[in-house]
Amino acid sequence: MAIAVELGLQVHQLDFTSAYLNGEIEEEVFMEVPSDFYDILNEKESRKFRGNKVCLIRKALYGLKQSGRQWYKKLDEKLKQQKLKPLNSDPCVYINKEDGNIVIVVIYVDDLMVASDNPRKLQRLKSELSKSFEMKDLGPLSFCLGIEFTQDVKKQTITMSQSKYIKETISRFNTENCKGVTTPINPNEKLSKEMCPKTEEEKKAVEMLPYQSLVGSLMYLAVSTRPDIAHAVSMLSQFNTNFGEQHWRAAKRVLRYLKNTENLGLMFKKSGQELVGYADADWGASIDDEDRTQDMFSISLTPLTEAEYMALSESTKEAIHLRRFLSEVLDQPSTTIIFNDNRGAGQLSKNHVFHNRMKHVDIRHHFIREAVERGDIKVEYLPTDQMPAEVLTKGLSSPKQNKCIHALGMTTTT
Repeated sequence: MAIAVELGLQVHQLDFTSAYLNGEIEEEVFMEVPSDFYDILNEKESRKFRGNKVCLIRKALYGLKQSGRQWYKKLDEKLKQQKLKPLNSDPCVYINKEDGNIVIVVIYVDDLMVASDNPRKLQRLKSELSKSFEMKDLGPLSFCLGIEFTQDVKKQTITMSQSKYIKETISRFNTENCKGVTTPINPNEKLSKEMCPKTEEEKKAVEMLPYQSLVGSLMYLAVSTRPDIAHAVSMLSQFNTNFGEQHWRAAKRVLRYLKNTENLGLMFKKSGQELVGYADADWGASIDDEDRTQDMFSISLTPLTEAEYMALSESTKEAIHLRRFLSEVLDQPSTTIIFNDNRGAGQLSKNHVFHNRMKHVDIRHHFIREAVERGDIKVEYLPTDQMPAEVLTKGLSSPKQNKCIHALGMTTTT
C-alpha cells in the first residue's frame, strides 16, 4: 500500500471462483467413490459401480495436499504469459515494468491485488486472466482478508483499518457494554508466571475461559493494522497454555481499548522519503526475565545495552529484506537509517571496541556490523522520548501511547 501511494497506483481486487479446481494433478491419485455419487445413478448403474471401485482424480480438488501448490503453478504460468515476473524477495509478488508503466500483482491464495499506474494495462490483465479462470472483478480494493481499505486519489492516501472485525470480536466475547480505556495495557501491571494457576482447583476455575481464542483474534489485528496492541498481545500470548484470572482481565482490557479506538487504522501517504527503521527493546518489562537479567549484568556492559543491540540486529535483518524488495520494485535504495535510543548499542554496531565483554553474544547478532560496514545500514541515535517503537516494547501512559501511534502513521478513519 505504501508503494502504491508513493507511485500513484490504482489498486484493484480479483477473486477466483473455486481456485484449487484449476490445478493440474501430476501424480496418479485415487479416492473413494463419494456416497452421493450413487444417488444420481439408476439402480442398474448403481449396482455396476458399487464394490471395490475407486475414482482416478484428473483435476485438483480441495482437500488434496498438493492442490494449493498446483493452483499456484497454474496462476504463475498465466501471469508469466502476461510478462509478469515474480520477485526474488517474495514469490507471491509479481511485477512488470514496461513503457514507463508499472503493474504489480500480489497473491494471497485465491485473492489477487493488482496495482498499476496505467488503467488500460490493468484492464487488459483482468481480461486475459478471465479467459483462463472463472473469477470476480471486485473493482477498486475496498475489503480483503478482513481488512478495510480506503483509497483517496485526491489526498493521495490509502488507509487500512479493521473496525468491522473489531466490532465482531467485541461481540463474540460479549464485551459490547464494557467501558473503554485509553491504553491497551496498564503500564504499572506486570504479568508473570506467578499469576498462573498452581492447583487443580485454580486451573478448573479458568479452563473454560476462551483465552486462547481471544489472544488469537487479537494477534490477527496486531499483525495487520493495529501495531499499537502488538506489545500487549505478545505478553498475553506467553501464557496461552497456563493463564490465570489476571491474564484474562488483561486480555479483556485490550478489548476495552479496541472498543475505544475501533476506527483507528494505518494511513499511507505520499512522502517522497526513503525507508527508515526504529529499533527498541525493554528487558525490565518482564518479571520472569529478572534473574536472567541479573546474570547478564555480570558479563555484559548492561543488560539493556545487550538487549538493544540484539534488537538492532533483528531490525537489520528486516531492513535487508525490505531493501531487496524495494530494489526489485523501485530503484536501489540508498543507505537505510535505523534509529535507536541506546548509545552503547549504537557504538557496538559500528566497531569492536567492546568485543572482549561481548564474547558471549551469539555471533548471529553481529550481523549488523557487516551491514554497517557495507553501507547498507546506518545506526543513528534518537532520544527515548522521540522513539515511536516504544509502543511495541512496553506499556505506556496515554499521552505517550498517542504520540507513538501518531508517529507510526495511525489515524482515525471514518
